[in-house]
Amino acid sequence: MQNQTNRQTLSVSGNTTRRPQSDTSKTSKYKTKTPTGHEKLLKSALDDKKTIAVNCFHEGTVYGKLIDYDKFTLIIATSTDLKCIFKHGIESFYIKED
Repeated sequence: MQNQTNRQTLSVSGNTTRRPQSDTSKTSKYKTKTPTGHEKLLKSALDDKKTIAVNCFHEGTVYGKLIDYDKFTLIIATSTDLKCIFKHGIESFYIKED
C-alpha cells in the first residue's frame, strides 16, 4: 500500500510502520573499511608485492609472496607451491624488505 509521501506502509497486528525508500544515490551497497592493525600490514605487503615470513605454530617458518588474505586465511606463493595458512595457526609474521 502506498501513501502520499511515496513510502511503503506496512501493517502488523493493527500497528502501522513506515519503511523509507532505498537511497539509490550511493555507488556501493557495502561500505569499504579502512584496514587497521595487522590487516594494514598485510594490505601493504599485498599492494607492494613484498616477501613475507610467517612463523607458524606447527609448520615452522614459511617464506613467500603474499597472494591474498581474508578474515581467516593467508595465501602465500612459495618457491614451489601455494600455501593456505589459517590465521589461528600463525605465531607471528614479518614483511621482508627486499
